[in-house]
Amino acid sequence: MAGFLKYMGLIGIFVGLIFMAQGGGILPWPAGSFMVGSVHWVFYGGILLVVGIGLYMASRYIRE
Repeated sequence: MAGFLKYMGLIGIFVGLIFMAQGGGILPWPAGSFMVGSVHWVFYGGILLVVGIGLYMASRYIRE
């Protein structure tokens, strides 16, 4: 269970950072993406980032 939470947390962190970068215009790829430059995706990515960090931290405290 801890391994699953760890990997899901890492995926959440990675995807959250990508969402934030696209929404902030830092990562304008693909060029025609509806996410590029949209502030909503910075917010959604931030939420996903926090959830990912929470899952990762929770995995460190669970004993198998």
